[in-house]
Amino acid sequence: MVSSFGQSQELLNAASVISENCPTQIDNNTIWESIIAVAPNTLLYKYKLLDSKGAGVKINDFDNKEKEAINMMKSAHAFKPMRDRNVIMQFMYFGVDGYYIDEFKIKPEDYN
Repeated sequence: MVSSFGQSQELLNAASVISENCPTQIDNNTIWESIIAVAPNTLLYKYKLLDSKGAGVKINDFDNKEKEAINMMKSAHAFKPMRDRNVIMQFMYFGVDGYYIDEFKIKPEDYN
């Protein structure tokens, strides 16, 4: 088992390495802006939606994004280290105008 300090340092290092790829355009509408490690044991991903302003997005639009993220977390080889360490993945979405739209978290009980 990894100590809390060791695990926190691992998350900080992972976020630092991964963030070198940011910003990255994921699709026609989505830019992955950043990733940071936050306590406790959480990686926070921030996205910008290019065709949305904060006030104009329906929360229901995010049901599929959450399901897709859970499936990816369960199956993608790249996320195995996160699964092994029971990392919480938090996803935050902002409009092109910078206003907050929505967020969700994927916890170990969602992907184990």
